Amino acid sequence: LEQLPKTNGERSYAVLAYLAQAVFHLLALAGMAPQLQACCLTKSTISPDLSNPNWRVGFSIASGGAIASQGEEPTPTTYHPLPTTQTQLNATELTLLQQLAQPELPPIPENSSHQFFSHTSWVSVERILRQYTEYHFGRTIRSA
Repeated sequence: LEQLPKTNGERSYAVLAYLAQAVFHLLALAGMAPQLQACCLTKSTISPDLSNPNWRVGFSIASGGAIASQGEEPTPTTYHPLPTTQTQLNATELTLLQQLAQPELPPIPENSSHQFFSHTSWVSVERILRQYTEYHFGRTIRSA
């Protein structure tokens, strides 16, 4: 953490990225990581379309991860929330969550304006993982 960039607010989202990855890996070690590569219900592979700003997929904390529409082949236009879905993830958020399973995060370039490295996206990812963790462990996280 001490070696993260310190200029232009980059450190804050880098810290969130590493925090999110640490939480994800702790969940994985506990055997409770959210399912993000495939739909929890249909087991169909989910591939986010970063070129489509309207692309969404459901995310259900109780069901254990991402949810595509039942009975439909997954395409960027057929992801819809189901009644058990707490939230919807956009393509960037799902991509970030999917990247957390890797041993290391992709390098964060200096002065990057790409949405992949946006503070807002990482805040959303951290919030989702925090809620997921609190639900599955039955405890409130008081401090990151």
